Amino acid sequence: MFHEEAILLIDIKRNDQTGKFVFELTKQGRQLFSSVSDKNISVGSVAGPSRSGKSFLLNALLSNTSGFHLGHSTNPGTKGIWAWNRPLISDDVAVILVDTEGLYSVARDKQVDSQILGITLLLSSVFVYNNFNVIDEKHLSEVAAVIELARWVRQDSAVPYFLWCLRDFALNTSEYRDSDDYLESVLSMKGVDSGSEKERIRRSFTNFFQERGCMLFVVPVEGKKITQLDKMKYQELRPEFRATVEQFKLRVNARTLPKR
Repeated sequence: MFHEEAILLIDIKRNDQTGKFVFELTKQGRQLFSSVSDKNISVGSVAGPSRSGKSFLLNALLSNTSGFHLGHSTNPGTKGIWAWNRPLISDDVAVILVDTEGLYSVARDKQVDSQILGITLLLSSVFVYNNFNVIDEKHLSEVAAVIELARWVRQDSAVPYFLWCLRDFALNTSEYRDSDDYLESVLSMKGVDSGSEKERIRRSFTNFFQERGCMLFVVPVEGKKITQLDKMKYQELRPEFRATVEQFKLRVNARTLPKR
């Protein structure tokens, strides 16, 4: 019987001679892509800082709270780039879900973070960036730096739909029409000095990701239950959180177009 599970898609190892990290497509990864070689392929991926709940969002797409590993210790739960070994088939499109190693870990340097983001960005039809609370300059600049790498590599490859997911969001957003409007306000040039680094970052982002959106998630459970998410049933999560998850699934599923 076929066992559904997350498999290591791209392994990241340090070369003992050069000291540099090497990214390698695994045997399981090759087999996964070969298994759907007769179909159009779409990749939905989630990237972002460690301990921000990336794996949980992917499990939501699987309607499974314990699919991708959820880590709750100080050690990152995901190493390398992983994929669910059973593609989601819709008509003639096979959707492969990809989970990435958390960024800004003490075990990796900034160059490896950029490579993880760059490879994932190039693979994806839908690229979800997930972090806590608000959009800040650090995350904007990190994504903008990777855009330059992707521009150099991708040539005519289609740019993915970009969806920024903010977890445990608690700020008042009454001044915005919706969550997408919040993202656009952050990317706005209003109050940004002409010719500044902030302006360059925003222009790079908006010119590259012309199809983009944002979603705001409340805390999924109260108190210490947060460490038990992989053991909880979906219906035990807060109704407000579940409602946003359902909207998230609709957004992602509507944009899983074949990757060219």
